[in-house]
Amino acid sequence: MGKTNSTFVRPFWMASLFALALFLMPALLDAQCQDNVIVTLDENCQFELTIANLEAGNSGANRIIVDDSDPTNRRFVDGIGTFRYGLIDNQGTPDDSSDDELICWGTVTAEDKTAPTIECPDPFLVECFLVNEVLNVASTLDPTSDLYTNEPTFSDNCSNITDYEWADRLQLNDCDAPNYGRIFRRFTVEDDQGLRATCEQTIVLTRISPDDFSFANTEAPEGTTFEEVDGKWVHEFNTCDADPTNPPATLYPGYVAVNGETYTLDEVQCNLSTDVDSRQFLNVCADGSYKEERTIKVFDWCAGMVTDEFHYVVKVGDFEAPALAEGSCAQVSPRLNAAALETFLGNLADPTTGNAALDLTDDAYCGMISTGPMNCTAAMNISLSALESRFGDLIEDCSDDLDISVEVFSWIAETVGKIPTGDSLWVRGDYTRNGDMVMGLPTGKHLIFFNVADECYNEGAFVVPFQVMDLVKPVMKCDDELRVT
Repeated sequence: MGKTNSTFVRPFWMASLFALALFLMPALLDAQCQDNVIVTLDENCQFELTIANLEAGNSGANRIIVDDSDPTNRRFVDGIGTFRYGLIDNQGTPDDSSDDELICWGTVTAEDKTAPTIECPDPFLVECFLVNEVLNVASTLDPTSDLYTNEPTFSDNCSNITDYEWADRLQLNDCDAPNYGRIFRRFTVEDDQGLRATCEQTIVLTRISPDDFSFANTEAPEGTTFEEVDGKWVHEFNTCDADPTNPPATLYPGYVAVNGETYTLDEVQCNLSTDVDSRQFLNVCADGSYKEERTIKVFDWCAGMVTDEFHYVVKVGDFEAPALAEGSCAQVSPRLNAAALETFLGNLADPTTGNAALDLTDDAYCGMISTGPMNCTAAMNISLSALESRFGDLIEDCSDDLDISVEVFSWIAETVGKIPTGDSLWVRGDYTRNGDMVMGLPTGKHLIFFNVADECYNEGAFVVPFQVMDLVKPVMKCDDELRVT
């Protein structure tokens, strides 16, 4: 059979159909981009668009761009809002965007449906008697507070926290529970999309024992002392410094709480209460003075009985020893009898200037008195009031009832059988006395030693140095008799 040549003639309608396809192709491709694609942002406030989740597998696209606040990360949607996205054909050159071809634009709406995150602080321990200083007290969330219970940490993926709230709920336990109770502190945060998150902190109210309290933590009121003496606590209410008509209040053992403050046993509750028994002994040393023993009994309402006792002694009276008056020229001296004083003075490093215990330099003397006009000796009143009239205030004490004993020593020449040896020494003066008057004081240096005790048996010892000098001017004596013969 021979070869036959033939020619195919394309019908006119086929050419028209091809031209129509070329015209409609962009519209067909636009159908691959969707309007109002709704996505949910993740914990980083992003969403990754892919060819798959956009169902654009037949679009010929191999790249996606998003026209949002950060277009540099291309396919990622950043933040809440509606944005334009585009499908791109990179023309087989993924590393070169200069020849990219845009296939179509669509829109995507990003929503935040992720609630904020919140983490509560660890449980906080606080003594049960501080419940009213913690429960619904805003200052406990202030980092500068002594009772700062800590705050939660919270964050949100992309929205702003617009509301922060907290509230407390108190739960008190039965007596058999290990803790007195708990405060449940609930924190709530809300973002600007209305999404909320909550957490709850537990504040544990710990029980306390009377054994946790001590008088060592108790501060004495002004004008009093409160200290341990020989294993016993003694509260001294000094009537010299305080009003004796206002007796001392009961002092309770104290406890230093978690906030650094000290609380006394009468201030706490926590199923505990106190009662005070006292036994008083009147007129210990003077009117208005007394000694009292106080017992603080602690009643535990859970135990239904007195479980602890605290004891201390109250002493009301004058507990201050006589002392030197301000500006006094007198000196504190050893409290010794006459014989011991003579030994003390004999052992001075320098009897004329004294030592650290006694200043006998010339400037230390209170003053001088003069001998009488008829002889070379002096007489003086050595009562305290008379000496203070002469030398100024010497001794002060809050009691007016003082018991005073006096010894006078003089710096005189040493003699052996009435023959001077050339030395001098301090000798107890054996002078004539008439009540408080001492007579026959020779010229030279003298020391008046006072042992002073007040009506509450407080004692002090002092010395007043003074000098006797001949300050009488000579008087010419003429014979007023005229005899003639």
